[in-house]
Amino acid sequence: MKKVILILSIVLLGIANVSAATPKKAAKKTTTKRTATAPAEAPIVISSAPLGDKTWMEKADAGDALAQAVVAYCYYDGGCGLPEDYAKALSYAQKSADQNCGSGFYVLGALYKYGYGVGKDEAKGKEFYTKAFNALVEEAKSDELFPQYLLGLCHCCGLGVAKSNDNGLPWIRGAAEKGFALAQNYLGRCYQNGWGVTKSETEAVEWYKKAAAQGLSWGANNLADMYYNGNGVAKSYTEAVKWYKKAAQMGNGGAANSVGNMYYSGEGVAKSYTEAVKWYKIGTDLGNGAACRNYASMYEDGEGVKKDYSKALSLYEKAAALGNEKAKDNIAKLNEKKEAESLGISEKRLAGVWYGGQGNVDFNMTLKANGQCIVKVSQYQANYGLVRMTYSGDWYLDGLYFKVSDLSVVSASAGYATRAVAEQAARKVKKLMVETISNLRVYDKNSIGFFRRQ
Repeated sequence: MKKVILILSIVLLGIANVSAATPKKAAKKTTTKRTATAPAEAPIVISSAPLGDKTWMEKADAGDALAQAVVAYCYYDGGCGLPEDYAKALSYAQKSADQNCGSGFYVLGALYKYGYGVGKDEAKGKEFYTKAFNALVEEAKSDELFPQYLLGLCHCCGLGVAKSNDNGLPWIRGAAEKGFALAQNYLGRCYQNGWGVTKSETEAVEWYKKAAAQGLSWGANNLADMYYNGNGVAKSYTEAVKWYKKAAQMGNGGAANSVGNMYYSGEGVAKSYTEAVKWYKIGTDLGNGAACRNYASMYEDGEGVKKDYSKALSLYEKAAALGNEKAKDNIAKLNEKKEAESLGISEKRLAGVWYGGQGNVDFNMTLKANGQCIVKVSQYQANYGLVRMTYSGDWYLDGLYFKVSDLSVVSASAGYATRAVAEQAARKVKKLMVETISNLRVYDKNSIGFFRRQ
């Protein structure tokens, strides 16, 4: 608990540290190339800080509308001391919006546009962005830099108003020059990508350094990206991992995932699966879906930890809940792997795909070490709907039994004395299958590639 309080104390240092819209990273554990480059309209993170004698969290819980929006941003991306928590982001943003706060409308627009914590509804997101812009026009007249910065983003990203860097950048630059870390970070991205300014990676680095120096995690993360890729500075994995670690220690789950990737691959640090696991767990605890997926894969493969499919599956499910789409594929594959192992299958040997006029039909045969054969038939979604097969019934061939009914997924097994006998039976199945799938208007039987070795 003391550690959490300390992190929040450090992170809640001055609203001037609210981070710019930054894309979520989806790096695989085996892929460590990263970039700070992203579309101008990207998710936003924020590092909250005290205003006067109270922190934003305290003021938010006391009912302050602007503070509620700030806290909502913190939970929205989890890059500055608070873990990603879309439910809390939605709750605080709604409370802020209920008081007609433009900043609250803005975060609601982002949540609905991207479907974070709510069902994706771009129309509703657009509606909230429009309300945000209209309210921010007035709120930006105050001395508060946060609504001024958001108004600049509305113009630059075309949110609730026609896109215009000419109208937006003066607000961004003005806030950045006054020391507002969010604006400094975004201005760095403008220079890195040439958004409304002459592209200059050297200038981008300087603005990222300013943002990072104020404790803005995405400023530190983006600076790490620059060192990793050698953009605007001499390429240095050592410097990159140093800044990724600093960003992670500020509460940035994406940066923690990047540190894990570097330990996994041995870039800038000694290769260590144990350290990779440690940082993936940190990223997971901070609510980062990519880190959670990588953490799960370590349990699946038994790298740095004892292999544990149940733990891996639980983490993949958590990663999917955090918005990591790739984790859904991992869940399906891991369940298939568990099913195969429960059947005593040691390795897959045979597979084939038929190319039909309306889609593809997949047929694969897996052999156990003792020669038992597992057959599975499945269908693919085609542009014209689901592939359908005119044949429907049960097949019996040399002791092998399986059923196909409108190409629903099926599996069956039959025992064979040896693998060679199983493969001989499989060749007979091939002939029968080719004759049957002819009804799908197969246009190249030679491309079937049936039972090719994997």
